[in-house]
Amino acid sequence: MKGYVTFNLIPVEKLRRFHPLLPWMVGLAVLLVGQVAGVGWYYWFRVQPRLVATTAQADFYRQEVGRLRVDSVKLHELAAWMRETRQINAQVQAARGGVLDWTTLAGLLEGAAGGTTKIGEVTVAPGGIIHLHGTADGLPALNAFVGKLAPSVFQGVAVGSVRGAGAGSAAAGSLQFTLTAAYHPPGGGG
Repeated sequence: MKGYVTFNLIPVEKLRRFHPLLPWMVGLAVLLVGQVAGVGWYYWFRVQPRLVATTAQADFYRQEVGRLRVDSVKLHELAAWMRETRQINAQVQAARGGVLDWTTLAGLLEGAAGGTTKIGEVTVAPGGIIHLHGTADGLPALNAFVGKLAPSVFQGVAVGSVRGAGAGSAAAGSLQFTLTAAYHPPGGGG
């Protein structure tokens, strides 16, 4: 290497000594590695299980929303069918001269029945006289059913016969009953 001159600007004794900030730099590096390890541990053992649970819950909600959309479509189809049925029923009632509105009658009876009374057979005699056969969970349920029948629609409600366990007392039991009433549809038909 002729022609080159090298200069060593740092004395040899300084090369063998550590830099004065080296312990601080090593300490800060260890602290940084410890913090990264702590954040990783926190994520792995604390955050990740919650994320998995939240993801499962989100999947469940997505499935429920899909099911509710299907139910909503079915409900709209049912509502359209009920509108068509009411229109046909109104045409039939107009053609018969306002004899009977089965949709309104069924709605009134179901509204009065509640969960403890079940309506079986319904027959209509000439003049709008209804004979109703059903079961009730005791006399209190039968009394509540008769009390809920709209007096402006069902006139002269009479319970014809009651059979079954607890028929002679207020005790709960399955009762079979027959009911007779004059049906006057809302809106002046009949």
